[in-house]
Amino acid sequence: MPMLYSMTGYGKAHTEINGTQYEVEIKSLNSKYFDLQTRLPNGLRQKEMDFRKMLESGLVRGKITFQITLDASSELTARKLNRNVLQNYLNEINEIFTGLNQSEIIASLLRHPDIWIQESDEDVESVYKNLIPVVEKAVEEVTVFRKQEGESIEKDIRQRLSEIGNYLARVESLAPVRLEKIKAKLSESIKSIKDQADENRFEQELIYYLEKLDINEEIIRLKNHLNYFEKTMNGPGVTKGKKLNFIAQEMGREINTIGSKANDAGIQHLVVQMKDALEKIKEQSGNVL
Repeated sequence: MPMLYSMTGYGKAHTEINGTQYEVEIKSLNSKYFDLQTRLPNGLRQKEMDFRKMLESGLVRGKITFQITLDASSELTARKLNRNVLQNYLNEINEIFTGLNQSEIIASLLRHPDIWIQESDEDVESVYKNLIPVVEKAVEEVTVFRKQEGESIEKDIRQRLSEIGNYLARVESLAPVRLEKIKAKLSESIKSIKDQADENRFEQELIYYLEKLDINEEIIRLKNHLNYFEKTMNGPGVTKGKKLNFIAQEMGREINTIGSKANDAGIQHLVVQMKDALEKIKEQSGNVL
């Protein structure tokens, strides 16, 4: 079982109800929230909230497009033609306009909703109940799709985490050498004025300056964030995307601070590589459920 699920998914299922073919189709894309767009046959629009509850329960988050369609041959048989209304419309048009093409008039009138008698509430409820397992099957297909996409995302994120960990280990090994270089450079620069300065004050200022350049705390925090990110991926539950995004932001803060305090070309180069890997993690985790 993958640790992560993608928000991207697709599912489709169909059934026959009372001689009418119904097709359920679900598409899912990235979104911070549950954002649903529905396209339903006229008779089923009254059940939109019921479908919404089913979909939100099963899919949780994402930009969801939910569509139920009837096949071409069933579209008309699902409703009854109101012959009296059709004839009345036709008579009135022919009284006002003469010499019109009757087939074109009828074709146009058949697209008017008043021409059709909608299914009764009992019929709609029956169709809805029969569609529930079909919708559930489509949701299941979306979940399978998300699972497969999640495996790919997880593999890439773990690779990037490993890269950041390796770069950080190199930063850690360079940090002590860097401080010694800075100490030596400072000592050389102030030799000419050291005799004129208060020795205690000089030592205090030097310690303060070196503490401002110290990156050990940032290294430790970044290590903790890396561990927490992986622990979150491995942890229970399905919806982890928002939490992973938050941890990635915290990782970015530590990397930026290391870069601003580095004062070392070698460490700066490693910081750039860590930032690049982190951006890829952010892109991928943005698609995590």
